[in-house]
Amino acid sequence: MYSIFKANLKTIFKKFERLNPEVEGTAIGLYLVYNIITSSGGSISLNSEVGSGSHFVITIIDALKASDQKSK
Repeated sequence: MYSIFKANLKTIFKKFERLNPEVEGTAIGLYLVYNIITSSGGSISLNSEVGSGSHFVITIIDALKASDQKSK
């Protein structure tokens, strides 16, 4: 189970931000996810409690449905 300290919650979606240098990776994954979701009109948030784990909430909109409602 992985947890993220509150001090790191604001930086978790930044490009090349690595919280654990011992873990392999490029530190670009969450940055890309954040930008894809937000550029599509959605949102992503993270709740984490040390010792209990982390919970990501992703909200996306139905672009076709939103477009149909605007045209009415």
